[in-house]
Amino acid sequence: MTSTLITGGNTGIGFESARALAAKGHDLIITSRSLAAAQNAAERIQAETPSAAVHPLQLDLSDFTSVRDFAAEAVVIMPVLDVALFNAGVMAPPYSMTGDGFELQFQANYLGHFQLYHLLRSALLTNGGKVINVSSLASERSECVTLSDFQDLARVTEADYDGMISYRASKLAQVIFTVELDRREAAQGLTSYAVHPGIVNTELFYRGRSEAMKTLARPFVWLGYKSGRILTPEQGAATSIMLAANDVQPSGAYWAEETVRLMNPVAQDEVLGRDLWAWSESLLPV
Repeated sequence: MTSTLITGGNTGIGFESARALAAKGHDLIITSRSLAAAQNAAERIQAETPSAAVHPLQLDLSDFTSVRDFAAEAVVIMPVLDVALFNAGVMAPPYSMTGDGFELQFQANYLGHFQLYHLLRSALLTNGGKVINVSSLASERSECVTLSDFQDLARVTEADYDGMISYRASKLAQVIFTVELDRREAAQGLTSYAVHPGIVNTELFYRGRSEAMKTLARPFVWLGYKSGRILTPEQGAATSIMLAANDVQPSGAYWAEETVRLMNPVAQDEVLGRDLWAWSESLLPV
């Protein structure tokens, strides 16, 4: 039986990944910031696949304490973890700093998952597991090229905040994390992947937006569906599902449409990868 963790498994790409992997026989932990939402998603999956083992847990990736508490519970349920699908995230929300002192996207998209990996590392290395980071096309468009660029955006002021610039940086950080993880852990049997799922109609389009903005967005989403430029969550989950369910190479690569895609060349900078890793470790609570 394959043991799989999916962050943000209650909706969108995460939920579709969970549905498909449950049907393939994976035992699952799925998370949401709302325990009730995770429980509801688990019930829906088990109604579709009655034999599925689905454990719903609460997790807020923008809170170091929540991540630590979640990991302690997760390793009891799954002391050996085969797949960690780091899917949860936020996109271009209104300016917000977390209680730990970081711009929300930097912590929720990147740093929280980085912390979670460290807490689950032993469980992942027990049987040569895999880490899948759901990144974005936005990673390719980030203009971050030095560690100081990430450091500035991690604690950006409201006056200097641009939601999409910070989003791109957080998604590039995920790809750098993927590449550096492969450098560090491939010899231990771990594989790692970053994924661009496509432009997918999920809650990310709407979370934090006014009702007027949501109303304006819906016709554009419909046109995107008709043209094929916007994918359904099920379509967007295809690459994550393929990577989670199969032994795939190369590790440390950036994937889209179930094949390797060229990544932002900054992500392959070994010095930046090493420095971002070391700095990110220094930010984690002892």
